Amino acid sequence: MGDAPDVPRVLVGSMKDLVEEREVTLQQAQSLAASLGIPYLECSSKTGENVAEVFHTLLKEIEKDDGLLNDKEEDKCIIL
Repeated sequence: MGDAPDVPRVLVGSMKDLVEEREVTLQQAQSLAASLGIPYLECSSKTGENVAEVFHTLLKEIEKDDGLLNDKEEDKCIIL
């Protein structure tokens, strides 16, 4: 068994509009994301704030992985 490739990831804090009900601080979330080496964003599906940015950031993470989208390698999955 070889090393499995890293899967592109983004840590997302949702329900940004519910400030009073927040259970994880911004600093805690950013610290976790930094420890995992991944981007962190907050969004609100209710207001639409940063929703598109979450997907754009994930696409950027996917594009960083040169081998992930390489359709010439028959053994690997292709994300479309």
